Amino acid sequence: MAIYYSKISNVSRAKGSNSLATLSYITGEKVYDDKLDKNYSYGRNERVVYHNTIIPTQCNETWKNPETLFNSIENFETKSNARTAKKIILALPKEFNQSEQIETIENYIKENLTSKNYPCTYAIHYDKDNQNPHAHLLIPNRQVDENGNWCQTKTRKDYALDENGERVPIIDKKTGKQKVDKQNRKQWKRINVEVNPLDNKSTLQELREQWAIQCNKLLATEQQIDHRSYKERGLNRRGQYHEGYAHHKHQRGDIQEVCLINEEIKQYNKLQEQLEQLEQEEISTVLNYTDKVIGGVNNGTKGLAGQNGRTNSGVRSYETISNEIGEREQRVNEICRREGELRRQNGRLRNAAGSRDSQKQKSKHPKSSTIKLSNQLGRSRSKGKGGGRSM
Repeated sequence: MAIYYSKISNVSRAKGSNSLATLSYITGEKVYDDKLDKNYSYGRNERVVYHNTIIPTQCNETWKNPETLFNSIENFETKSNARTAKKIILALPKEFNQSEQIETIENYIKENLTSKNYPCTYAIHYDKDNQNPHAHLLIPNRQVDENGNWCQTKTRKDYALDENGERVPIIDKKTGKQKVDKQNRKQWKRINVEVNPLDNKSTLQELREQWAIQCNKLLATEQQIDHRSYKERGLNRRGQYHEGYAHHKHQRGDIQEVCLINEEIKQYNKLQEQLEQLEQEEISTVLNYTDKVIGGVNNGTKGLAGQNGRTNSGVRSYETISNEIGEREQRVNEICRREGELRRQNGRLRNAAGSRDSQKQKSKHPKSSTIKLSNQLGRSRSKGKGGGRSM
């Protein structure tokens, strides 16, 4: 069954990232970094099914070579904390064959990225069992102008406006009056305005939505995917966590906590579906009974009272499911709380490692010193410290 998954993140120098290192990983090829005078090679090319680079029409043809493209943006960006590229990971429907995967990805890139003057390199990956098809997109975080050169600015200064569209004055706290400069000119509050669309939240939300739209063009009606969260769709469900490589370790018997959390969430969602089914049956029964009363046919009352206002139609009772949902929700909340604490710890360690690497200007690709959630909790579980949990 097709699933929706989309993750958008930055390649940021402040965190020790490099777009050429990322390029080497997603393409499975050796990549040379002109600026740092070093090569990147991460192997795993057997899992890269296909990769290609698509550029706007005004760009130099040499940019179709992704190594040339990303060396260009890395050399153009001069700030030590520059965000040189955007990374997008997209789940590919298993229902698509390879040609449909390529068609869907390239249409998505042309309609949403190159049409807005962003070059893009993409790669299709499978895992070693030819499962979990997904695509990696790497996009320079700067548009090209009409001449095929990198745009000079990502932000500009503009006046801050109030709710009436009027400029906001800068007030001197001591006098309570508007500040003036040495030439006695009034001072107004200024703000940074994003010129680069890829740094706008609305653009990123649109990219998420457009991926679902693009996939649904080739998916059957019953296979359609939705980019919206359960909450946005009005569904009382919990979203699952991305398992990544932990899924394969779990299948081999190396128990991973993130997989156990997802099993709990699946059972919780299943119970919610059963509960909603019962509620719909109850509503249908009440409406049917009301129609009979209005029609002057007063029968079936005893049957309704005997069921205490609930129907079961071969499934467990409403009260039983409600109680089990409450118990399972408590377990899900607790393990998600523990999981959240470890993720926050991961983030602090990752940021600290990236900051150190940035300050020292290391040429070597930084090795993450984060605590792996799945490994740490997996070892605890395998040693029997985690306690049992019913599924």
